[in-house]
Amino acid sequence: MKGNFMSKLKQLREEHNMSQKALGDAVGITATSISRYEIGKRKLSVEMAKKIARVLGVGWTVIPFPCHRRSFTSAVRIMHQIPSSLAAEGM
Repeated sequence: MKGNFMSKLKQLREEHNMSQKALGDAVGITATSISRYEIGKRKLSVEMAKKIARVLGVGWTVIPFPCHRRSFTSAVRIMHQIPSSLAAEGM
């Protein structure tokens, strides 16, 4: 998963012809922090994902979360089950 995260974040940054320093400056962090996100050595918060996405002109959900992917997938699965369970209860 870390490899996918690294390549996706790096790919988005490079598609916008931005260096790690330029992206870091745009979101208020160092180039080293961007590098650590790209290689999976630092966890990306939702807030930072939103900042990066805004600068790159993409939806923040496009930015993958390597350490929270399983939790996110589980939450989505549960949300899709809610209407079914309500219908089964006659609501």
